[in-house]
Amino acid sequence: MRTIIIFVLLLTPFMARGQPSPSVRFLMEEPVSMLDWGLAHIEKHLYDRRSILTGGAADLFATDLFVSTDYDWTANRIEIGVRLQLKHKPLNMAADLDKIRHHIAGLVTYLRGVLTLMPFDAFFRHKGFRSSGPPDDMEAELTGITELFISVRDRDGNLISRCRAPLIGTAIKWPGIGER
Repeated sequence: MRTIIIFVLLLTPFMARGQPSPSVRFLMEEPVSMLDWGLAHIEKHLYDRRSILTGGAADLFATDLFVSTDYDWTANRIEIGVRLQLKHKPLNMAADLDKIRHHIAGLVTYLRGVLTLMPFDAFFRHKGFRSSGPPDDMEAELTGITELFISVRDRDGNLISRCRAPLIGTAIKWPGIGER
């Protein structure tokens, strides 16, 4: 009898435990793709370097920034976004805009370098091994479909400047309002 009581007492905490909800169970069973993994890895890689992304123009930008990565299924494009925020309201918009765009151009150069310092497709690999069968041109294909999007907003969230640039190359496009 004593053994049964001890067994029931030991088992009771395990029996009282709740089960995962249907939403949690679904997420537990949903695999993470290497695309998901790579996008999250890039995002973390850049966020860990956030002081560098705002550095050099510390008088202009707050140290808090937003980094995002996404895959556009329609356009077959990897999008890497960095949103900077101004520290203060611009006093001389023309002069400050020149400084802002100069910093953004340097930031694009930095991002192109830091993201391709090692093979870009390394962000999308398993640690310690490589699956058999990835395309031979995976590095070129992934860098070819990746675009950088950088925007600068004031403290009120108003867009001050933005650009888009391919990961590979030298081009930078400064779209106007309503353009992408």
